[in-house]
Amino acid sequence: MLTVGSKEFVATAAFFLRLGVGDTVVYPSRAYPTYEIGAVFAGATGFASDDPAAWPDPAAMVRELDAMGVRVMVSVWPTVNPHSVNLDALRQGGWLLRDRAGQPARSRFIDRQPEGPLDLYLLDATHPDARAFFWQRLHEGYYRHGIKLFWLDADEPEMDPLRPEHLRYAAGEGAAVANLYPERHARAVYEGAVSYTHLTLPKLYSV
Repeated sequence: MLTVGSKEFVATAAFFLRLGVGDTVVYPSRAYPTYEIGAVFAGATGFASDDPAAWPDPAAMVRELDAMGVRVMVSVWPTVNPHSVNLDALRQGGWLLRDRAGQPARSRFIDRQPEGPLDLYLLDATHPDARAFFWQRLHEGYYRHGIKLFWLDADEPEMDPLRPEHLRYAAGEGAAVANLYPERHARAVYEGAVSYTHLTLPKLYSV
């Protein structure tokens, strides 16, 4: 079985799907440049858009890929971009990780957008309501369309600087509870999927 990284696959997916001149590859406006590179490589036209009208039937896309033997997996990070439509709800709910002064913790990230580096917020996965909100967004954006494979990435949580003793979680002080984070992040998806399907699923842990 051939295994490639996500960025490499994105850069060649349009070619393997036999897209070419006259076809358009739609991708999110905030995405790796390999989406655009892949479209150009195949001879298609790349089109960056976050307008739902540009993605009329994602479930049909997933079914078509499934018939070709391709399973869609989404890489999900617990970080929250300051431009995210979800940020206000997370702030109001008190569902962001905080520092010892009570301010939202942030981690510097080098974005490819013109504004340059961003300070990302982090979901407090130890808060049950934050986990429920996180799953609700995954369900709305992916699961209900047939995308049911999630790679829970960077859920150490990945931060810079990584100083857990300076963090405050809903579950307690960072020095005492920081190692709970990957399990709680995975729990959000496990409990959400179980509640939706009413099935007993294998336990899900992230390391």
